[in-house]
Amino acid sequence: MISSLITATAMKEKDTSPGVVLERKQGKLLVAKIEEDGALFGTGLRLGMQVLAINNVDSAVLSEASANELLQKEGALTVLAKPVSLPPGTL
Repeated sequence: MISSLITATAMKEKDTSPGVVLERKQGKLLVAKIEEDGALFGTGLRLGMQVLAINNVDSAVLSEASANELLQKEGALTVLAKPVSLPPGTL
């Protein structure tokens, strides 16, 4: 199976929301929430997608807290993600 990769890019201004909240489940960093008023709303990101990198930082080296903190930084914001299949009720 070939998986699709999504690159979501936005400019985040100071004191604005990135528009997504991430959480780590089963060892994967996942999109847990998408906010309509955030910088990344309207990009290709969807609930449940696995985040592979944030601003070229591999998500494997990021804790849930540090990944969400990285999303808060002002300026260009790029998230590389892919769809994932999880058992029902795990997100």
